[in-house]
Amino acid sequence: MGLFDRKLKVSEKEFSDAISALYAKGFNSSEVEKVKQSFRGDLHEIGKDQPGIDPRELENGLNYMRKNRTLPEHKIIILEEQLKKRL
Repeated sequence: MGLFDRKLKVSEKEFSDAISALYAKGFNSSEVEKVKQSFRGDLHEIGKDQPGIDPRELENGLNYMRKNRTLPEHKIIILEEQLKKRL
C-alpha cells in the first residue's frame, strides 16, 4: 500500500483537535455541541473499515449546516477550514 492509497478521513483524534481549535477561534460550547451532533454519526459509523469523516460526508454535513442555518456562515467557513486541513 503506497502513500497515495491512504483513505482521506478526519479521524476521531483529528476531530477532537479541530474542536479545540474551534474554541480558540471563538466558538462557544453550544456551537461546538452543534458541530459534534452534526458529525457524530459519521465518526462512529458501525461497519466501516476505517472510521472517520470522509470528504463526501464532510461536504454533506457542511451543506446541511448551511441549509438549516445551524451556525452563522462565518463560523461554518472556520469549521470547514479546520476539518479540511485534517483530511
